[in-house]
Amino acid sequence: MLFSLCLIIDSFRNEVISIKDTFPKGKGLKNVISVLLAVFLFIIATPYAGYNIASVLMFVILFAPAYKWYSNLCISVFATGIIFFIFNTLLKVPLPVTSMGF
Repeated sequence: MLFSLCLIIDSFRNEVISIKDTFPKGKGLKNVISVLLAVFLFIIATPYAGYNIASVLMFVILFAPAYKWYSNLCISVFATGIIFFIFNTLLKVPLPVTSMGF
């Protein structure tokens, strides 16, 4: 309790840091936006396309800057398959699927 009180008092004594100083700029901002876009699309697409398709889409967006398209697609499909296998088969946790079962 005493340490938290000291920390609060010390925070008032220190210089105020604005949000624009802490928010990323340049490539860092692009990375933040791509992650937010990928997660947003994943949330929107999952009820309609199922977990597998939405997850591949999310991974493709996240890995796009780092890999060529064919490597990106292979890694995305493989990672989604592994995650689906672990949760659906080993842990018996149902993931959202389409009417076709994937």
